[in-house]
Amino acid sequence: MAPQFEHFSSLGGVSSDEGSSKVPDNLREQQETELGGEGGIDNQRWSAPRHGCLKINFDGAWLKEDNRGGMGVVLRDVDGVILGARAINVRNAASAEIMELMAARDGLRLALSQGCEKVELEGNALHVIRLLQGKRKVGVWTEILVKNIASVSSKFSDCSLCYSKKSSNELAMVYVAN
Repeated sequence: MAPQFEHFSSLGGVSSDEGSSKVPDNLREQQETELGGEGGIDNQRWSAPRHGCLKINFDGAWLKEDNRGGMGVVLRDVDGVILGARAINVRNAASAEIMELMAARDGLRLALSQGCEKVELEGNALHVIRLLQGKRKVGVWTEILVKNIASVSSKFSDCSLCYSKKSSNELAMVYVAN
C-alpha cells in the first residue's frame, strides 16, 4: 500500500531525491489532460495567467509517520507550455503547511532563474495562500518561510497569488507523486 501523505488536497506518493527541471515524458500526457485535451478534467481546468505573466503551480505533501515530504512546481506560459518544472523529496519535513510554503518559494526561485519578471503563483492550499497574503497568523517557523517568500517575490515586477481547486493543479501534484 502506498504511503498516505497529509496534504491540504490529499495525495499519495513521493518525489525523487533530487530536484529536476526536465519535464518527464510520462507527464506530457498529463499536461494535455489538464489543459482540457481528450479526456480532460471536467470540473475545473488549468487557467492561463494574465497576458504578459507566467504561471507557477505549486504543491507540497508530507508523510507524518516518518516526516518525509515532497514538493512539485510547474512553470507555464499563457499557452500552457511547460517552461520549467521541479520535484524535490525532503527528509525531516515538519508539516504539510511547511512543504506547501517551500514549494511556493521553490516555484518563485525557478521563475527567477528563468528570467521571469511577471508571475502568478497558484496553489491549491487556501490556508497557505491566505498566509502569504498576510490574512492568517503564523508560527515562528512558518513566519521565517513567509518572510523569505515575500523577499523572493519582491524581485518580480509583478507577482500575484492565486488559489486553485485541486483539479486545476493536477500537474504540480503529479510532480510531487513522481
